[in-house]
Amino acid sequence: MAQRKFDRLTKQIKPDMVAYTQQKLEQGDDFYRDSNSLVYGQYDKVDPERLEAMVQDLKKQYLLFFMRSFFLMFFFFVIHHQQGRRKEAQSQGRGSQRRRRLHQRQQQAVQQVNLARI
Repeated sequence: MAQRKFDRLTKQIKPDMVAYTQQKLEQGDDFYRDSNSLVYGQYDKVDPERLEAMVQDLKKQYLLFFMRSFFLMFFFFVIHHQQGRRKEAQSQGRGSQRRRRLHQRQQQAVQQVNLARI
C-alpha cells in the first residue's frame, strides 16, 4: 500500500521546467555542487506558495489517515460489541430455555404429587 501511495503522490508532482532551466543558467557550475562547494544556502530559496501547498497536502494526508483509522477503530468496536451481545444473548437464551424446562419439570412433579394425594 505504501508503494501505491508513493506512486500516486509522485505522479501528482508537476515540475516547473522553466524555473529549473532558469536556475541552472543562473547558478552555472554551482548548480551541481560537490563536497567542496562553499555556496551552501545561497541559492536555496523556497517559494512560499509552493511551501504552503506542501503544508496543505500534508494536512490533507494526515486528516485522511486520521479519519480512516478512526473509522476502522469504530467499525471494529461495533463489530466486537455486536458479537459480544450476540454471544451474551445466545447464552442467556440457552439459560432461559434450561430454566423453562426445569420449571416445567418442577410443575409436572408438583402435579404428579397432587394427583397422587387425590
